[in-house]
Amino acid sequence: MADPREYAIRQALQAINDGMSERKACDEFNVSRGTIQGRRAGASTSCESHTFMQHLTTDQEDCLVSWILEQEEQGFAPSHSRVRERAEKIIESGGRRLLIGKSWVSQFLTQHPKVTTLLGKPIDSNRIHGTQPELIRLFFHRFDTVRARYGIQQEDIWNVDEHSVPNGPGRPGLGKAGPGLSKFSRI
Repeated sequence: MADPREYAIRQALQAINDGMSERKACDEFNVSRGTIQGRRAGASTSCESHTFMQHLTTDQEDCLVSWILEQEEQGFAPSHSRVRERAEKIIESGGRRLLIGKSWVSQFLTQHPKVTTLLGKPIDSNRIHGTQPELIRLFFHRFDTVRARYGIQQEDIWNVDEHSVPNGPGRPGLGKAGPGLSKFSRI
């Protein structure tokens, strides 16, 4: 549970169920008596009562969290813009079209602290400045040698960037999948 206030409310309710007085539980967990009385009478949580205002359903948020964790596990933690794009795709897959604002990702991370520290870090300037054209030429020379040695045809070469996002026709990252189709784009 991400919300500390909600956690305190649940702790207070549990303490009351275990025999503690309502007043003492409210004091101990710093929760208002009105909130506790409302919950005991069946009132919904703040989050539950505002779900109609959310961009993503709970299942869609769980899907996005899983995707972030998978990306991190592969060593390619997504940037805020990639998380926003992915969220828009998830919304679109649900039949709606919605552009998410820049501050949405920060609010999402507040609600999902386990992925907060996983988001992408900027590329080290040494990596950028260390690019050597001669090494790049040598790489492609070796690549062409291996391709010729094994008879690899151009149509059998797939282009996937360092984040495992396919590049090719259409927007990057929108590989098609289905019967007879691969999930990666050919170059």
